[in-house]
Amino acid sequence: MDIQTTPQDYIEVLVKQRNDMADRLVNAEAANAALQRGILEMQEALAEVRAELKALQPDSHEST
Repeated sequence: MDIQTTPQDYIEVLVKQRNDMADRLVNAEAANAALQRGILEMQEALAEVRAELKALQPDSHEST
């Protein structure tokens, strides 16, 4: 049996591919936002650690 591919078949495939790509983009954007939040949290934690380390260090101009 000869199966004919119609223009509508191609359109349906393209629409499905477009929708799949749109879903991937949404997922990628969500992952990117989560990574950005994680980076910000790590930067804030690093700033806190640096401040704590600085508080523990003796003053550099203090006599020994």
